[in-house]
Amino acid sequence: MVKRGASEAMQGGEDRPGSVVGARGRRTVGCVGGGFLVLLVVVLVVVGLVVRHRVRTGPPGSAQLSRAEVVGTWIAPRGGRLEIRGDGTFTARRVCGFGGGDWTSGSDAGTWHQGGGEWLSIAGGAHTGGVSFVGRYESELDEGERAGEDVLWMFVGTPEESHRYCELRKR
Repeated sequence: MVKRGASEAMQGGEDRPGSVVGARGRRTVGCVGGGFLVLLVVVLVVVGLVVRHRVRTGPPGSAQLSRAEVVGTWIAPRGGRLEIRGDGTFTARRVCGFGGGDWTSGSDAGTWHQGGGEWLSIAGGAHTGGVSFVGRYESELDEGERAGEDVLWMFVGTPEESHRYCELRKR
Protein backbone atom coordinates (compact mmCIF):
# COMPACT_ATOMS: atom_id res chain seq x y z
CA MET A 1 0.00 0.00 0.00
CA VAL A 2 1.33 3.41 -0.98
CA LYS A 3 0.95 6.26 1.46
CA ARG A 4 -0.08 9.60 0.08
CA GLY A 5 1.11 12.84 1.54
CA ALA A 6 -1.22 15.40 3.10
CA SER A 7 -1.00 17.70 0.09
CA GLU A 8 -2.08 14.89 -2.25
CA ALA A 9 -5.00 14.00 0.01
CA MET A 10 -6.15 17.65 -0.01
CA GLN A 11 -5.90 17.79 -3.77
CA GLY A 12 -8.53 15.14 -3.98
CA GLY A 13 -7.27 12.17 -5.77
CA GLU A 14 -4.82 10.18 -7.72
CA ASP A 15 -2.82 11.25 -10.69
CA ARG A 16 -4.52 9.77 -13.74
CA PRO A 17 -3.59 10.52 -17.33
CA GLY A 18 -5.71 13.40 -18.63
CA SER A 19 -7.21 14.31 -15.23
CA VAL A 20 -6.98 17.69 -13.57
CA VAL A 21 -5.47 17.19 -10.18
CA GLY A 22 -6.18 19.51 -7.32
CA ALA A 23 -9.22 21.41 -6.17
CA ARG A 24 -7.52 24.69 -6.92
CA GLY A 25 -6.90 23.66 -10.52
CA ARG A 26 -10.56 22.76 -11.01
CA ARG A 27 -11.76 25.99 -9.39
CA THR A 28 -9.50 28.07 -11.63
CA VAL A 29 -10.80 26.37 -14.78
CA GLY A 30 -14.39 26.77 -13.49
CA CYS A 31 -13.92 30.49 -12.75
CA VAL A 32 -12.33 31.19 -16.11
CA GLY A 33 -15.03 29.21 -17.93
CA GLY A 34 -17.80 30.89 -15.91
CA GLY A 35 -16.31 34.34 -16.51
CA PHE A 36 -16.09 33.66 -20.22
CA LEU A 37 -19.72 32.52 -20.26
CA VAL A 38 -20.86 35.69 -18.45
CA LEU A 39 -18.87 37.86 -20.88
CA LEU A 40 -20.36 36.00 -23.85
CA VAL A 41 -23.91 36.51 -22.55
CA VAL A 42 -23.29 40.25 -21.97
CA VAL A 43 -21.88 40.69 -25.49
CA LEU A 44 -24.84 38.84 -27.04
CA VAL A 45 -27.35 40.95 -25.10
CA VAL A 46 -25.64 44.20 -26.16
CA VAL A 47 -25.50 43.10 -29.81
CA GLY A 48 -29.18 42.10 -29.66
CA LEU A 49 -30.19 45.48 -28.24
CA VAL A 50 -28.23 47.36 -30.89
CA VAL A 51 -29.75 45.29 -33.71
CA ARG A 52 -33.25 45.70 -32.26
CA HIS A 53 -32.74 49.47 -31.96
CA ARG A 54 -31.50 49.73 -35.55
CA VAL A 55 -34.41 47.66 -36.88
CA ARG A 56 -37.00 49.65 -34.94
CA THR A 57 -35.53 53.06 -35.76
CA GLY A 58 -34.74 52.47 -39.43
CA PRO A 59 -37.24 53.41 -42.12
CA PRO A 60 -40.04 50.94 -42.76
CA GLY A 61 -39.56 48.49 -45.60
CA SER A 62 -40.84 49.54 -49.00
CA ALA A 63 -44.36 48.59 -50.01
CA GLN A 64 -46.90 49.20 -52.74
CA LEU A 65 -50.32 49.15 -51.10
CA SER A 66 -53.50 48.66 -53.09
CA ARG A 67 -56.25 51.25 -52.90
CA ALA A 68 -58.29 48.88 -50.73
CA GLU A 69 -55.33 48.54 -48.32
CA VAL A 70 -54.98 52.33 -48.05
CA VAL A 71 -58.68 53.02 -47.42
CA GLY A 72 -59.59 52.88 -43.72
CA THR A 73 -58.64 54.31 -40.35
CA TRP A 74 -54.97 54.86 -39.54
CA ILE A 75 -53.75 55.59 -36.02
CA ALA A 76 -50.95 58.12 -35.56
CA PRO A 77 -48.56 58.43 -32.63
CA ARG A 78 -50.13 60.06 -29.57
CA GLY A 79 -53.65 59.04 -30.62
CA GLY A 80 -54.09 60.98 -33.86
CA ARG A 81 -56.38 59.51 -36.52
CA LEU A 82 -56.40 59.59 -40.30
CA GLU A 83 -59.63 58.51 -42.00
CA ILE A 84 -59.04 57.67 -45.67
CA ARG A 85 -62.29 57.04 -47.51
CA GLY A 86 -62.91 55.14 -50.75
CA ASP A 87 -64.61 58.19 -52.32
CA GLY A 88 -61.20 59.96 -52.46
CA THR A 89 -61.64 62.13 -49.35
CA PHE A 90 -59.81 62.14 -46.02
CA THR A 91 -60.01 63.64 -42.54
CA ALA A 92 -56.90 63.99 -40.37
CA ARG A 93 -56.92 64.81 -36.65
CA ARG A 94 -53.58 65.37 -34.85
CA VAL A 95 -51.56 63.59 -37.57
CA CYS A 96 -47.92 64.29 -38.45
CA GLY A 97 -47.53 66.20 -41.70
CA PHE A 98 -50.99 67.80 -41.59
CA GLY A 99 -50.13 70.87 -39.51
CA GLY A 100 -48.82 73.18 -42.23
CA GLY A 101 -45.14 72.27 -41.69
CA ASP A 102 -43.36 69.36 -43.29
CA TRP A 103 -43.77 67.19 -40.19
CA THR A 104 -45.92 69.28 -37.87
CA SER A 105 -48.90 67.43 -36.44
CA GLY A 106 -52.26 68.96 -37.18
CA SER A 107 -55.73 68.47 -38.60
CA ASP A 108 -57.01 68.82 -42.15
CA ALA A 109 -59.59 67.48 -44.60
CA GLY A 110 -59.70 67.20 -48.37
CA THR A 111 -58.92 64.74 -51.16
CA TRP A 112 -56.26 62.05 -51.57
CA HIS A 113 -54.66 59.96 -54.32
CA GLN A 114 -51.89 57.39 -54.58
CA GLY A 115 -48.61 58.05 -56.35
CA GLY A 116 -44.87 57.48 -56.04
CA GLY A 117 -43.14 57.91 -52.70
CA GLU A 118 -41.18 61.09 -52.15
CA TRP A 119 -38.10 59.67 -50.38
CA LEU A 120 -37.00 56.90 -52.72
CA SER A 121 -33.22 57.43 -52.45
CA ILE A 122 -33.27 57.87 -48.68
CA ALA A 123 -35.40 54.75 -48.15
CA GLY A 124 -32.52 52.57 -49.31
CA GLY A 125 -33.13 53.13 -53.02
CA ALA A 126 -36.25 50.96 -52.89
CA HIS A 127 -39.40 52.00 -54.67
CA THR A 128 -42.15 52.91 -52.25
CA GLY A 129 -45.69 53.92 -52.94
CA GLY A 130 -47.03 57.16 -51.55
CA VAL A 131 -50.32 58.77 -50.67
CA SER A 132 -50.79 62.49 -51.41
CA PHE A 133 -53.31 64.60 -49.53
CA VAL A 134 -54.66 68.01 -50.58
CA GLY A 135 -56.69 70.11 -48.15
CA ARG A 136 -55.68 73.44 -46.64
CA TYR A 137 -52.16 72.02 -46.84
CA GLU A 138 -50.50 69.49 -49.13
CA SER A 139 -49.11 66.42 -47.38
CA GLU A 140 -47.62 63.10 -48.42
CA LEU A 141 -47.10 59.85 -46.55
CA ASP A 142 -45.05 56.98 -47.91
CA GLU A 143 -46.38 53.43 -47.98
CA GLY A 144 -44.36 50.82 -46.13
CA GLU A 145 -44.35 47.79 -43.88
CA ARG A 146 -42.81 47.00 -40.53
CA ALA A 147 -42.86 43.51 -39.04
CA GLY A 148 -45.42 42.38 -41.62
CA GLU A 149 -47.80 45.25 -40.83
CA ASP A 150 -48.75 47.98 -43.34
CA VAL A 151 -47.76 51.51 -42.31
CA LEU A 152 -48.03 55.00 -43.73
CA TRP A 153 -44.99 57.02 -42.70
CA MET A 154 -42.87 60.10 -43.15
CA PHE A 155 -39.51 61.38 -42.00
CA VAL A 156 -39.61 63.73 -39.02
CA GLY A 157 -37.04 66.47 -39.44
CA THR A 158 -34.90 67.13 -42.46
CA PRO A 159 -33.81 64.37 -44.86
CA GLU A 160 -30.25 64.80 -43.57
CA GLU A 161 -31.56 63.75 -40.14
CA SER A 162 -33.17 60.63 -41.59
CA HIS A 163 -33.28 58.80 -38.28
CA ARG A 164 -36.71 59.78 -36.96
CA TYR A 165 -40.05 58.71 -38.38
CA CYS A 166 -43.74 59.20 -37.86
CA GLU A 167 -45.64 55.98 -38.55
CA LEU A 168 -49.39 55.44 -38.80
CA ARG A 169 -50.74 51.93 -38.34
CA LYS A 170 -54.01 50.69 -39.76
CA ARG A 171 -56.67 49.97 -37.20
